[in-house]
Amino acid sequence: MIDNVKQFPGGGDYLGHLRDGLHGGGGGGDNGDMETRVARLEDLAAKTGERLARIETDLAVMKAQAAHYATKADVADAKAAIIMWVVGAIFLAQLLPPFIAWLRAITAQ
Repeated sequence: MIDNVKQFPGGGDYLGHLRDGLHGGGGGGDNGDMETRVARLEDLAAKTGERLARIETDLAVMKAQAAHYATKADVADAKAAIIMWVVGAIFLAQLLPPFIAWLRAITAQ
């Protein structure tokens, strides 16, 4: 039933060495490069703040221009108008030649 289960190397307590390293030995967590790491984090925070400010500016511009964007209703109205113009043009293109022929026929009499 459990013949596909395998033991981790080193026995059942495979996290024991990690747990011992976290709780034992002291050292304060500083590997000697804490100042460098903090400086990098502060630089990253400054750059992130600058990027956030640019994003906020872009968002404000987009919100200001949003009143000029087409809505779904505007697009639907434009679509209906275009369809009506195309249908009307096709209808007239079909009726115009017979109408001209009819006019010529009645004026020739």
